[in-house]
Amino acid sequence: MAKKFKIVLLGFFLFYGCANQLPPGGGEVDKVPPVIKETYPIEGTINYDEEYIELTFSEYVDKRTVQEALFFSPSIGNNAEFSWSGTTVRVYFNTELKKNTTYTVSIGSDVKDLHNSNKMESPFSLVFSTGPKISKGKINGLVFSNDTENVFVFGYKIENEIPEIDSVKPDYISQVGTNGKYSFAGLTEGKYLVISIIDKIRNQVFDKDEDLYNLSWKPVELENDSIEINNVDFILMKEKKVVKEIIDSTKAAEKDTSPPSLKTLTTKYEVNKIDFDTPEFSLVFSEKVITDSLNSFINISDLKKNTYAYTIATIDSIKYDVSFTKAKPKTEFIVKVNLNPIQDLSGNKKDTTITKTISAMNDIDFVSIAGHIDIDEENNYPIKIKLTDTKSKNELNSANVEANKFKLTKILPGKYFLYSFIDKDSNSVYTNGELSPLVYSEKFILYSDTLKIKSRWSLEDLNIKFTK
Repeated sequence: MAKKFKIVLLGFFLFYGCANQLPPGGGEVDKVPPVIKETYPIEGTINYDEEYIELTFSEYVDKRTVQEALFFSPSIGNNAEFSWSGTTVRVYFNTELKKNTTYTVSIGSDVKDLHNSNKMESPFSLVFSTGPKISKGKINGLVFSNDTENVFVFGYKIENEIPEIDSVKPDYISQVGTNGKYSFAGLTEGKYLVISIIDKIRNQVFDKDEDLYNLSWKPVELENDSIEINNVDFILMKEKKVVKEIIDSTKAAEKDTSPPSLKTLTTKYEVNKIDFDTPEFSLVFSEKVITDSLNSFINISDLKKNTYAYTIATIDSIKYDVSFTKAKPKTEFIVKVNLNPIQDLSGNKKDTTITKTISAMNDIDFVSIAGHIDIDEENNYPIKIKLTDTKSKNELNSANVEANKFKLTKILPGKYFLYSFIDKDSNSVYTNGELSPLVYSEKFILYSDTLKIKSRWSLEDLNIKFTK
């Protein structure tokens, strides 16, 4: 009886283990991302006539993430079937591939391992052909974004006119890696419309009413199927999420009795540091307040009890920027925010005063960045330079290019990105382009290296080159 019980129990665990994809247990924390170590067919195979491909990963991976991250270019539709054996997946096309066509299989960087959800470091691609030759045309670039999740680049072959792309599968698709880079391979000669998008619902098509997008600055043309075009780059910034209050209309409205509070008082530079030339700080309240109640609720003074006049600029419903008169370097200021006059829309207010000390920086605290622009085409439009931080990609500084030269001042030591664009509409803001009517984006280039600024060490003679 005991023997039978052991056999039944063993059978249960064998069945359970086969029916569920579980990670191996124990050991140190796994920080190694998965990679694809073997493919069938191999890269560059010609005259391929099988009805499937195989991919072997370096470790067990989440099957769902593989299915969501695998794309065929040109598209084979949505009928692919996945069959797993250990760390190997066989993908059946379930449709007949086009004859004499180069296919690229792209696996995006969203693939996760099973043990610790480590993502692939970069996308992977496999190129093969159903004919006697491989088309070797390539388009490469990057998407400069504050968040690369769900960011893709779509490519559409232009035959005679710009194709209608809304809700249409792209001819080529590449998921953007965590480093912002993308690549199309196996392209034939011709013109391509290239567009970066945030594919919110991950349906691998462009939805004009849903997806934020950015066009290339012109059609990308391959004069033959062996040309590689680089630096087809994009700027695509995700909007910050706004948490909206959900009101249950089935219940009687409850009276708002909570007074507004001051959530943050922040400065542009280091914590509690301001520029002596243009001293300013920002206030963020817990809720929308009555603007008229903002009069005379702040007192700004220095340690000698001198007071400073200020102005308030409304940024949004809860954020306000406060600027005041030019100060001397290293001056310390005492900022008092009296909340008593400040009312929310229900008339609630709070009888309290918040005090904070901020100080003006010295010229010696700042460094500068200077350089020149090379442009190998006639240009009659303004050129802008923008400096951002490396994490949020928020703009920190900007400058106009004059006589192909630029200079950015008032910069603190740190790491930065630098980019430039040709401002065709002269609004000082990078324009993403429009599909209807068709307007291409403004030409943009990202400086190749991350700028590492040391204290008291300005950067000179940087070179940014615009190519045709």
